[in-house]
Amino acid sequence: FELALHPTDPALVRHRPAVMPDGVAALLTRDKPAVCRLMREGFTPPDIGDAPRLLAERLAMATEMGLPNHRGSRAWLVAVGEIIGHIADIKSRSLP
Repeated sequence: FELALHPTDPALVRHRPAVMPDGVAALLTRDKPAVCRLMREGFTPPDIGDAPRLLAERLAMATEMGLPNHRGSRAWLVAVGEIIGHIADIKSRSLP
């Protein structure tokens, strides 16, 4: 999947492919405010664990493979998702 904000209405998210599986469409609808915020503001990982290094590494790997890594591209979405999961894992292990 690829995502982008609509050029004239930033409250709308465009996606490729045009038709997504029901489960993915439902998640995108549910998390639309967060997705729009990420697409507008980008993603700067917090300095937790090695999150900043991992994000830079993943995006560099995409570049080396000739894949687009701009905001909303498949490589960017995978990298951001991986980092968010990494941060959640670290936080869950630090709970009492």
